[in-house]
Amino acid sequence: MDERCFYLEVLQAVTKRLKSAMEHQLCNLKSRVASGHLTILLQHTVFDILFTKKPKNPI
Repeated sequence: MDERCFYLEVLQAVTKRLKSAMEHQLCNLKSRVASGHLTILLQHTVFDILFTKKPKNPI
């Protein structure tokens, strides 16, 4: 019974670490996507300011 408890504890610890790692990866992905969207918005705004009279999406 002790051996089973040990393996169960190890499995729970590994599962907890994997879950934490997956959450961090998802968070990083979301922030990369958000920064990508912000970069595109900034590019469009700069283009509008430089080449038109009225910016469409002023920040």
